[in-house]
Amino acid sequence: MAKQQLTFRQKAVFFCGAFMALSLSMGLSLFLLGAFAAGPDEVAEEEAETQAERFRRISMSDAEDACERRARSEFGERIWLLTLDRRSSRLDRKDQQFKLFYESELFLSTARQGQPERYYINCFTAVDRPRVVNFEYSADGYEFGEPGEEERGLFGL
Repeated sequence: MAKQQLTFRQKAVFFCGAFMALSLSMGLSLFLLGAFAAGPDEVAEEEAETQAERFRRISMSDAEDACERRARSEFGERIWLLTLDRRSSRLDRKDQQFKLFYESELFLSTARQGQPERYYINCFTAVDRPRVVNFEYSADGYEFGEPGEEERGLFGL
């Protein structure tokens, strides 16, 4: 028996039919899986919600970054050394705060002259966003206080 040769037209019809069948089966599968359920606006809203969810809970490193920014804004050029005490710093689930404790060495002025003094910094952040809730510092051997309290006199006046 002799082999029958397919013409170009028959080959084109065969490949177009196979392509249509494959496309139809893929489209039907995606439709049944729900890939086309959300329109473009709904997809954008879902992406925005996932972006917002990222900041509903922050990590310890996000809290550390917020506290370091706050310390640098408070002390600026006076900072010689700023070290996080990783053994004491923690997430306090009861208070819903990250509690970070720093040891720092600060110069008395921005001129950075003389011997830096040791300070201890307590920085508490919220767990839902990188926002500092409480920021206190103390020179070695003194009580903790809010920023600016060291300039006040007797009874905080």
